[in-house]
Order: sequence, then structure tokens, then C-alpha cells
Amino acid sequence: MKTKILILWFLFILVGCEKEKHSCATCSDNITWTSYGEWTLQGEGGNGSSEGLDATNLVSNCGWKIIQDTTFFGLSIYEVQSCDGGVLFYWFDRAFTIFSVQEGWTGSTKEGIRLGDDTTKFLQAYPYFKHPVYKQPAPKPDTNYVYLEYNNPAERKFVGAAFTKQGILFQLYVQQDAK
Repeated sequence: MKTKILILWFLFILVGCEKEKHSCATCSDNITWTSYGEWTLQGEGGNGSSEGLDATNLVSNCGWKIIQDTTFFGLSIYEVQSCDGGVLFYWFDRAFTIFSVQEGWTGSTKEGIRLGDDTTKFLQAYPYFKHPVYKQPAPKPDTNYVYLEYNNPAERKFVGAAFTKQGILFQLYVQQDAK
């Protein structure tokens, strides 16, 4: 009996106990139009999703800050930020729906675009981005920056890219709408 217990104890030490997974998004994670690092848009469970991929984990274990935690007309809204405000994650109705990157984010897109790249390089990588088309009445354009967008309703996807007047990329905004 002692031998069995000793063997089990040895196996427990050798294998180790399973650790709870806490996935921390970092300032240098790369992005696609559907994910930030391993964080996939429309991941379920805003404040309690599986495998540590949730806002509560980001705040509790990764040093992120809560910007907004509210309910508006029955819709829960949860927003957290990191990288001195350079990365923002948004949950709407318990689904990871939006992320935004700006100064403080040091990653790149799938095609290698980084903040600080110019519009020419950006449009070479993403020729399908266009100036927004507004329905009447059109809002007065902001003259402080140039804005390009990719809007694909069939994929429920919207991506915005903001450039300085000099044509330098300073922000990306990625949204995946609910099914």
C-alpha cells in the first residue's frame, strides 16, 4: 500500500498539477481583422469566458484597467485598457466584440503594418480600404486626420484606420458584429 501511495505521489510531482490558464494580452501582440493575439473577436463570456480569455482575467492577473463597466438599455458594456491606453478591448452583451490599438501598441498586422507606417504602405497591404461613404446628411469631416475603412456586412466586419494629416497611421479599430 505504501508503495502504491509513493508511486502516486511521485507521479503527481512528476506530472504536476494542472495550472489555471491566465492568458495576458500584451502590447506587442499581432493582430488580424478577427483577433488580437490569441483573443478572437466574438469570444463568449465577457466577464467569465473559458480558458482565461476574459476581461476579469485581464484586470485581475494582467494589470489592465477597467474603463467602463455598465449596463445601457439592458446591454452590458465592459471596456478595459492596457499599454498606457494603447490597447482597448470592448465586450458588448458578454461577447468580445471590438478592439482598438493606438500609441503604446508595438505589434503589427498580419501583413506587417505597424503604427507609424504611411498610407502608401498601408494601401499596398490593404487595397480594399476606402474613404467612408456617408449617407445624407454627411457629417462634417474631421480635418485633423484622414480616415479609411473596410466594411464588409456579409462578414459582419468593420475595420477603421486613422492617419495623421501627414499620412501616418496612428490608430486601428476592429469590430466583429454579433451573428
